[in-house]
Amino acid sequence: IHIDKSRMLDEKKCDEFITSVRKVKNTAVCASITPICILYVIFFVSQTNYFLYAFSGKLPTGYNYSQYARQGFFELCIITAINLLVIAIVNVIAEREGGNKQFSLKMYNIVLCVFTLFMIAVAISKMFMYISKFGLTRLRISTKRYIDFLYIILIIIKQFKLDFRLSKWSTVIFTVMFGILCFSRPDFVVAKYNIAMYESGELEELDIYQLTGMSDDSWEVLLESDCFNVENRKDFEGIAELKKRELKDDSYERLNISSLKVLSFLD
Repeated sequence: IHIDKSRMLDEKKCDEFITSVRKVKNTAVCASITPICILYVIFFVSQTNYFLYAFSGKLPTGYNYSQYARQGFFELCIITAINLLVIAIVNVIAEREGGNKQFSLKMYNIVLCVFTLFMIAVAISKMFMYISKFGLTRLRISTKRYIDFLYIILIIIKQFKLDFRLSKWSTVIFTVMFGILCFSRPDFVVAKYNIAMYESGELEELDIYQLTGMSDDSWEVLLESDCFNVENRKDFEGIAELKKRELKDDSYERLNISSLKVLSFLD
């Protein structure tokens, strides 16, 4: 209500504050990043077979598919967090010559981004291996949004175009990707993919209880498919009867296309 105009932020004051923070020599900054890069090189070289197995579709000895995919996800989270933190700190505290970022600092940022992109590629390959063996789930779909990948690309662009609005485009990409995830009917995609893989023989078993436990988008695909054998059809018909009653009990709360299709199929 009572605005103190003397404390209002504007672009000039923000630039002055950031300039006052940039006091560390680029030589010191580069010297501090170098051991991290060397450590990454040693780590990747020593684990070459472990990482390359992900691209060849083979499991390393002593792992199962879920362990391999899960470990890849947590490795990605840790390395991405470390690299983004390092990049953020060094770009805030490093001195600028004539307002420009030194070439050596740009190169170190790009190297850290490349290491991160490699870990993203490894994690995605592991997840694809897991999905090809056991099919899709809601959680496996959300881990494949590639937001980390796109954000790292934005950071690389920022190294060559200093006036690039990183925060703005990061927000745009996150909003678009989140919107795609919300409006892509994930349960429909899960059911469609798993049933298609089962019918083609790629999946050994179809988890009918997983599919019937999801939303009406999954049921829509389920009821249109003809992939159930005699042994599980009886169980499925019992679940379908419960589903029909559930839809009729609160039909006014389920006024969407999938629910109406499911109800018409069951009737």
